[in-house]
Amino acid sequence: MVQSCASLMDTAALFKISSYAMVYSWQKQMENGGLDALEPRSKRRPSVKKKRTNKQPKPIEGSPEALQAEINCLRMENEYLKKLNALVQAKEKSPKKRK
Repeated sequence: MVQSCASLMDTAALFKISSYAMVYSWQKQMENGGLDALEPRSKRRPSVKKKRTNKQPKPIEGSPEALQAEINCLRMENEYLKKLNALVQAKEKSPKKRK
């Protein structure tokens, strides 16, 4: 375009580009940043780095801390199962509604 002194519209028509505004934007990018400015950029969002949480080291198996942790886990599991059982029984007792 610069070498042949062609207009933006002529250049767009020559290369079968529907809009001469695209040729104009390429020309401005080339003037401001050189060939590197015309390189395609990544359109993806930047990845979010996950923050690592400092987990406490697992206690040695058989130690009092490990046994206490296992007891707590079993208690939580027991409570969960009790609540689940109560929900199932409540659902069975309630009358079935038809639409």
